[in-house]
Amino acid sequence: MVQTSDYGQFTFGPAVDDLLVPAPLSLLLARGFYWPEFQIMVADNTNEGLLFTPPTVQSDSDFKALIFKRLPGLSFENLEKVVKMYPVDDNFTPKQRVQRVANAISELAVVCNTQYVIKAFGGSRDGLCLYNYKFGIYPGFHGQDTFFTVSILYPFQSTLAFVLYMEISESMLTQSLWQYYEPPFASDAESIGNFSRVTAGTEGVAMSLQGYLTSFAMYRNPNVAGLGPTWSSVDYGILNITSTDGPGGPIDQIGNITWVEGYYQDSGLKERCDWWEKAPYWDFKNEFLKTEL
Repeated sequence: MVQTSDYGQFTFGPAVDDLLVPAPLSLLLARGFYWPEFQIMVADNTNEGLLFTPPTVQSDSDFKALIFKRLPGLSFENLEKVVKMYPVDDNFTPKQRVQRVANAISELAVVCNTQYVIKAFGGSRDGLCLYNYKFGIYPGFHGQDTFFTVSILYPFQSTLAFVLYMEISESMLTQSLWQYYEPPFASDAESIGNFSRVTAGTEGVAMSLQGYLTSFAMYRNPNVAGLGPTWSSVDYGILNITSTDGPGGPIDQIGNITWVEGYYQDSGLKERCDWWEKAPYWDFKNEFLKTEL
């Protein structure tokens, strides 16, 4: 059943069951249905949605059909709203049309969820802090950060799960997605996989990130290890992990870590996430959730 699922879907997964999970995450967080006594770290990647985006979705009608299939509770009016939030015009290339859909999937499934957590757990909470980072080592695919979280310099990073994940991702990208989404520098699977892993130019970033995560787990303060710039706990500030091309291009990229206060992915992100937060696709069976946000 999983194998025959729609592109980017898995059929099985966490779901609202009106019991243990009575409503979408955004509604529960917005109404205070969570335990606040935690030190929080949240993160997302810059291109979360691309791996789950069918490359054949090119037109507005294709886009609406995809969104409605995944969110059948959306009204026609709200479906039109989604199309307007992620516009496309006649000058868009096939690559840009794919990325438009990927952006929508990314924000709906991942990016906006981090914003809901930040809104819930940010601010003054009796000394408890919230830390937020954005992983943007090129190309910033979903799951790419796992190599930087627990692994060592490529080609020695191995564990079966990581290898299997990358083999599947490389095969999928090479066989279908790159037909519409132009490869960054090469079309062979080996090169496409290598640029997302830890290299000599990004090893320092991997070590810094591991230091932050370990320090946070042990001391509730990511700065104890002292392997990178000071990571402040400031509302809507972010530790930005990025890369620039090295002498050999994207495959030889150089990692960078900077602290940016007030960082947003783009100017419209907050407005789009505020709209998704209201869960316009959801049937409000619980009376206490029907109040306006």
